[in-house]
Amino acid sequence: MLSAVSIKEWCINRDRFEEVRFHGQPVRNISTTLTQGRNRMCSIELQDGTRIEDMSIDEALEAEAVGDVKAESVTVYGAQIAVLLVVEMIEHGAAVTCEPLPNNAYAISVKPEAYNLLRRACDTLALPSPEECKGKLVVVLASCGNPDFRQYAPVSTPRMQIVGTLAEAQQVCSEYIADNELGAGNWAGGQVMRDGEVVAYVAYNGSVWDKMPGEEGGRRIKV
Repeated sequence: MLSAVSIKEWCINRDRFEEVRFHGQPVRNISTTLTQGRNRMCSIELQDGTRIEDMSIDEALEAEAVGDVKAESVTVYGAQIAVLLVVEMIEHGAAVTCEPLPNNAYAISVKPEAYNLLRRACDTLALPSPEECKGKLVVVLASCGNPDFRQYAPVSTPRMQIVGTLAEAQQVCSEYIADNELGAGNWAGGQVMRDGEVVAYVAYNGSVWDKMPGEEGGRRIKV
């Protein structure tokens, strides 16, 4: 969504904007210089190479640019977690997009003003932040309905948990399955990831594998 912003706002927060236009022309850069008379002047460089020199700061600040505000996003794992976050954002009136990524990951994106709301939703689901997950093992805990028992929705609250080892991931999955009384047809978690890459999978029976179910060449990992 295009929104009107001041040149000053763009100078301070330019990383938030994908594109800024000055009087309809795309802007490449804005710089300021201090004259000998201690007056600060502004230069605007347009994408076509045109430069607007010796503009006073007051003139620049009074002018309006149009910026396409970047979205802020979080990456989560598992379709159920992604759906829960999307529904939560919609219920709060926030515009939200969900982009599927490799390894059963999803990028949930909102405008910067709704990012705190998104983070609070993640905290409610006990989802660790990307900073907390960096370089660590993270296991997905989730369920799905079993149509054989007329279940058509998840039967537990999904979450992700940081673990230290595959053995700990195995234990956490077993506890989650037991605590939520999940059957084999309900188990939808078990993906163990590091920095967005699936490195192992914990099956319903507690066995640990190096590939997801259905992938060829999978071998069991001794933990």
